[in-house]
Amino acid sequence: ILLLLLVINAAAFARREDEQQRHEHRRQRERHQRMFEDLKPQEPRVELESDGGKLEVWGGRGSGVFEDANVAACRTTLKRRGLWLPSYIDAPSMQLVTRGKRCGRVGVISSRGDRRSQETTFKVEKGDVVAVPQGVVVWWYNDQDRDLEIVGLADRREDQRREDQRREDQRGERSEQSGYGAVIHGFSTEVLSRAWQMDKSTVKELLQSQSEMGIIRLDKDITFPDQEERDNTFYQNFIYRFGKTNPDIRVRDGGELRELNSYKLPVLKQLGLGMECVQLEQDAMVSPNWFRAHQILYVMEGRGKIEAVSNDGERALDTDLEKGSLVVIPAFFPSTKIAGSEGFHYVSFLTTDKPMISYMSGRNSVYQGIPLRVLSRILNVDEERAKQVQRAHERESVI
Repeated sequence: ILLLLLVINAAAFARREDEQQRHEHRRQRERHQRMFEDLKPQEPRVELESDGGKLEVWGGRGSGVFEDANVAACRTTLKRRGLWLPSYIDAPSMQLVTRGKRCGRVGVISSRGDRRSQETTFKVEKGDVVAVPQGVVVWWYNDQDRDLEIVGLADRREDQRREDQRREDQRGERSEQSGYGAVIHGFSTEVLSRAWQMDKSTVKELLQSQSEMGIIRLDKDITFPDQEERDNTFYQNFIYRFGKTNPDIRVRDGGELRELNSYKLPVLKQLGLGMECVQLEQDAMVSPNWFRAHQILYVMEGRGKIEAVSNDGERALDTDLEKGSLVVIPAFFPSTKIAGSEGFHYVSFLTTDKPMISYMSGRNSVYQGIPLRVLSRILNVDEERAKQVQRAHERESVI
């Protein structure tokens, strides 16, 4: 009887465990089905605005595809003598200059091995990328008459992992604000007076003189020593200059493609981020392809069309894009970009430092590796028609 009871209890326990597992799998499947439901481009929200410039943000709670991809993006516009105060975020990020000709400065402050901080200042212009690890302090300044515009991406995947660890009964609201350089306001006057070796009245004066805005406009210009020699390199520690590099792929009358990965800029290995810069001529297109990473695409110039298909074969996105548009293409979603009459210049931030791409036509097509008799069965056509698909654009690459 005792043995029978033990068997019954064990069977009941196993059934409960099995039911819990089925419930968890069902919940995860339902969550996955809800993800990436709406890929339409979104308008950014204005996070702050002052005489010095403006900060616009995509992402945060309830932002749909951005929350699904665990990323956030921002666009910062600095006017003449606009200063983006020294700040950091608790996530790896990449920042790209999308407007401006030799009209800006960026300062990157990092800790060296001997624990001393090292500050490096660079001139920047359109096409320059700044890679920023977690916790590294960065400031920006516009010293010319034309506006300086920077578009950045922050990888919030670590936030999601931390949230997964404390979810269910320990859910907490995660702050979307990264503190615009005003972190010192959180400390007491006594602590800061001891840390800086100042009297409390001086510390209070310093705190009161601090702007609560992350972007300010200065009354006078800041002068910098000449750094032309340093600027001649196409990368230096945290910065990469697309304008000084040759394209990885150039197609006559089609366009150019440049890739940025951790082989070209080693710090990206620490960030787990990469980038692709594509410039299409009129009516050119990129071969349908998919990345093993999320793409966050931003249009720098011109107009174009984008089509994306979910990995279950459904049309997920079909829309026209123009300068300033930003859209997320999830990992493994095949997509193509087609330039309009003005051409189409865009960049894709990638959530990997070693991008791997699979193409559906051209010299690098995945169909090239499938035996013809197998491909004809897959497409349900005769071998002659399958050969036509297999050899489409076989002399061309990507564009």
